[in-house]
Amino acid sequence: MMAYIMLEYSSDGPPPSQIDRAVQGLGLRRHGAHYLVEASSEADLHRVLDELHGVLKGTGTRYRASLERPERSRREGEAREEVLRWADAGLGGQDLLEALDRDIYEFKQEALRAMQAAVDHVVGLRRMEMQEAKDRQHREAVKEEIGILLRSAGGRSFQEVLEAFDMDEATLEGVMQEMIDEGTIVAHQQGHTVIYLLAGPMLRSLSR
Repeated sequence: MMAYIMLEYSSDGPPPSQIDRAVQGLGLRRHGAHYLVEASSEADLHRVLDELHGVLKGTGTRYRASLERPERSRREGEAREEVLRWADAGLGGQDLLEALDRDIYEFKQEALRAMQAAVDHVVGLRRMEMQEAKDRQHREAVKEEIGILLRSAGGRSFQEVLEAFDMDEATLEGVMQEMIDEGTIVAHQQGHTVIYLLAGPMLRSLSR
C-alpha cells in the first residue's frame, strides 16, 4: 500500500528544512514536492500517519494524505525539488534549502558560494592530476636516462648516479627503487658499496 503526503508549512513554525528532517526520520521518502509512504497494510499506514501527526503537532504544519499521486496543477515546490537535486549531486544541502525559504537573494549568494566551492574543488583535483602526470612523465624520463648511463658506463654507485642527475637525493632514491621493483635494474653489493646494474630485459631493449 502506497500513500502520498503533502505538507503545508507555517511561517510561525520551524523552518521547512527542520520539518523535512523530522518527517524523513519516520522513514518517509522525499519524492519531489511530496513524501512517499510505503505501508504493508492499512493498519501499518494508520500507524505511520499517527507518528507523522505526533511529529507535526505544535509546528503549525498541515498535512494531507492521499492514496493517489497528486497531480501538480501549479509550479509550487519545483524550486525546492531543484535544490534537492543539487544536494543529491553534492552541491549544497540543508543550508541552501533554509536560505531558499528565508530569502531568494540570500539563497542566490549561498548558491553562488556553494558553486564556487565546488568549482574550486574540481580545479584543485585537476591540478593535482596534471601535476601527478607531469611527475610521472619526469620520472619515466629519468629512468630512461639512468638506463642509458648504466648501459654506457656499466655499474655505478648511488653517489655516481646522483652526481650525473640534477635532482634531490630522496627523489632519485625513490626512482631507483621503482626501477628495482620493476626489474629494470639490480642492486649488487661490492664490498661496502652497492653497485647498480642494468637488468637483462632493459639492457636488451636499450641495445636495440
